[in-house]
This record gives sequence, C-alpha cells and structure tokens, in this order.
Amino acid sequence: MAALKEIEYDYEAAKKKNNRIKMTTLSKLMTEIKVLSAKKGFSDPPQQLIDAVVIQQVRRTKSSILACPVSKSKTLKNYYKELSYLTIYMPPIITNKEAIKQGILKIADKYNMLITPENKQELMYKITNVLGERVDMRIAAVALEELLDETE
Repeated sequence: MAALKEIEYDYEAAKKKNNRIKMTTLSKLMTEIKVLSAKKGFSDPPQQLIDAVVIQQVRRTKSSILACPVSKSKTLKNYYKELSYLTIYMPPIITNKEAIKQGILKIADKYNMLITPENKQELMYKITNVLGERVDMRIAAVALEELLDETE
C-alpha cells in the first residue's frame, strides 16, 4: 500500500536517475489516481482508490505482456520492468481464510449464485476476476471447498 506522496517521491527519484520506463510507469499511475480522484470529488485520494488504480494498472500490464509477441523481446522486457515497478505499490494479499470466505459470499450474493458443486467452476472464475490480485488463490480454493461442504 502506497500513498500518493510515496509514488511522487519515487517518480522524482526515477527522474533524477533518468529511468524513463519507471518515470513513464509512475507518471501514468499518478495521472490515473489524480483523474479518478477528481472525478469522485476527493481532494486527497483515499487509500482504497489508490489500491484500486494500482491493481488496475497491474492487470493492464499483465494483459500487455500476454498480448505481446515473443519476437518483440525489447517491448516484452519493458513490460516486465513496468510490472516490477507497479507491484511495489500493490496492496497486501489477503491470506485470512475467513475474510476470503466473506468475500466469496459477497460475490455469490452479488451475482445471485448459489454455492453448489455445479457452480464451483463459475464461482472460481468470478473470484479470480473480482479478488484475483488481492487474495491468495490457493486459500480461496480451500475456502470455497469449505463453503461447499457447509452448504451440503
């Protein structure tokens, strides 16, 4: 979890070192945080908004990596550098099984899904999409199994 001031400080340090990839990455991140913050009417962006933007940027970078042809090794290398700079600001991963169970229950409720063996695969898909960057997916799979056992 990073505050906007920390990101700005790291941007200035990258600027002094003339690290263009880091500067560009952090500049995009700061701009997105500031724009979204302004749209939502915040003068100072809350931590939850910063975390959401960081997660979104990490997902975009991962998508770019997957879409990049192997033949473009320099571009791919730059995407991996960008990802390494972004992951520093990622919120901590949730490993508390009970908290993950509550998240799964909220997801099931949001999408009007019953927690049944028939819906297990679709539930895991939803969990991955909604919580994927924030939870340990191995623990999420165990939590889902326990919820399935409880509903039987």
